[in-house]
Amino acid sequence: MMKKHRIYIRFILVLAFFLLGWWYIGKCFLEEKLISSLEVALQSAEDNEGELHKVIRHYQKYPADSLKYKAACFLIENIPFYFYSEGEQLENYKSYYAWLKTSKGKVSEQVADSVKKVFGLMQVPKNKRDIIEIDSAYLCHNIDWAFKVWQEQPWGKNISFETFCEYLLPYRIDDEVLAYWREMYYDKYNQLLDSLKTSDSLDMEDPVVVEEVEADGGLDIGLTMIGMHPKRVAVPVHLTNNHVGHALVIGAKTRPPLIGGVRAHYTRER
Repeated sequence: MMKKHRIYIRFILVLAFFLLGWWYIGKCFLEEKLISSLEVALQSAEDNEGELHKVIRHYQKYPADSLKYKAACFLIENIPFYFYSEGEQLENYKSYYAWLKTSKGKVSEQVADSVKKVFGLMQVPKNKRDIIEIDSAYLCHNIDWAFKVWQEQPWGKNISFETFCEYLLPYRIDDEVLAYWREMYYDKYNQLLDSLKTSDSLDMEDPVVVEEVEADGGLDIGLTMIGMHPKRVAVPVHLTNNHVGHALVIGAKTRPPLIGGVRAHYTRER
């Protein structure tokens, strides 16, 4: 009887030891999984890892910046997926847009041919990875200004932190060269928002979400007309000032759908 009892106790101890070990392994794996995306990003930074650690330490110092710390981690975790292009030939090809402004009587294809004759065929530009090139000063500047706008604007209270990270925090739109643009555009346009705050006809504290719009025309950054929500049919408009920082801006107007005849000349107004 005592022998069976001892065997039973040993079995319980072995089982407990096995379960404890399994729990510990699972705990270590879970902790590694939780930090893996940040660690992978830091490791992929190579010699630039120190700059990213500066950002993390900067926001870890102050408990009041706990959300900024989380925002910094969010940015760093996603930085490895982004890059930008640069190079002498890419800069030369930007002259296409300058020539397009001043060319009279020439269509865009003719201007493009002129650029090719001067600079040759466009080669694949040199890509630079954000995770390798970005520095701590740039990231901190972007985070601080993104939070400033989010916290001081009346509509900010309706924007969750998750939405803020996805749509307000990113430091650029597409693959343009890194630039300090937030403060510049804040100084340029914030006075317009100040005038709206004092308006008696607009509810700035609880703005209405518009589900669908149809515009007579519009502007878009990123070479797509989808974000304009134009009426049918959209017609491209060549702009004199077609850059916001390094990002390209396109315009469009609309006209009624035409049936038959010469439709591609867009000679008829809306």
